[in-house]
Amino acid sequence: MRKVSQPLNDGLCIISKMQNVAAPGDMPREEPVEVLRLRYQERGVSYERKYTALQFDMKISRMIRTLQQDIISTDHTVTIGADEYKILDIKKPPDIRPRVMDLTLERVVHE
Repeated sequence: MRKVSQPLNDGLCIISKMQNVAAPGDMPREEPVEVLRLRYQERGVSYERKYTALQFDMKISRMIRTLQQDIISTDHTVTIGADEYKILDIKKPPDIRPRVMDLTLERVVHE
């Protein structure tokens, strides 16, 4: 294992999950509920990765690296500033300590 310094100094992101917040018996109402807040580091997105995603009708807007949290899945959303993103993919590089994960994000556009 190699120990690599991970600065994670680019900002703070909020990880949320959609949950039913309606009272029992009321019509279901889904809203994002904050799960945790993490510091992150911006990662570059290669052209190869962007074009591969386009073949599968996905658009990669951003990649970030955070400390690894096993509770995070592709069912969660990420908020950075005023922008909301869907998690498309989670990669966990095996040889880096402290353990980190790379999140591939697609911007969510609310109409």
